[in-house]
Amino acid sequence: MSEDVGYWRECFVYHYLQHLLPTTTTMSGSDDRCNDYTVEWKNEVEESRASYDMVVVERWRKGGREREKHYFIEVKSTQWHNKNAFSLSWQEFQFFTASTMSASTSSVSLPCCYLFRVENAMDWRKVRIVILKDIGKLLEFGTVQLCLAI
Repeated sequence: MSEDVGYWRECFVYHYLQHLLPTTTTMSGSDDRCNDYTVEWKNEVEESRASYDMVVVERWRKGGREREKHYFIEVKSTQWHNKNAFSLSWQEFQFFTASTMSASTSSVSLPCCYLFRVENAMDWRKVRIVILKDIGKLLEFGTVQLCLAI
């Protein structure tokens, strides 16, 4: 895949998230604030080599305390509408399955990870996003499968 397609897919998802996520609002008669979101695009200027492409940070205030949650997003794409196989690096696989695989044994809040699959990349008329959450659970229940290539 060319670098142009890779940049295009991430740019598309970045702007999609900017448009989709709400702005800050204040609850009437309260100092509690509803959700405020920011999107950090890790590879906007140069490849970061992180296990994810973007981080959405959700912030809110409840009971006078500031709270926040991070959502990690990896973007994969194809210029085709029916190509459903794609590669994940070992680091990406570990990162995106770690939260699911250890969730039952951990009392720590683990990261929430999403994989955005962009189909028909670089075609504004046909582009489509498929969003996968909790890849470990999807693997466990057979909703998605691993594929090895030699």
